[in-house]
Amino acid sequence: MEPKVLLIATLDTKEKEAAYLKRIIEAKGVKT
Repeated sequence: MEPKVLLIATLDTKEKEAAYLKRIIEAKGVKT
């Protein structure tokens, strides 16, 4: 059970990182 929880947490973190980077790229695109 623990490895599954860890995997879900990792996927969730990667998803948040991707969304965060996307937001930064979009913000830079709007500024320039």
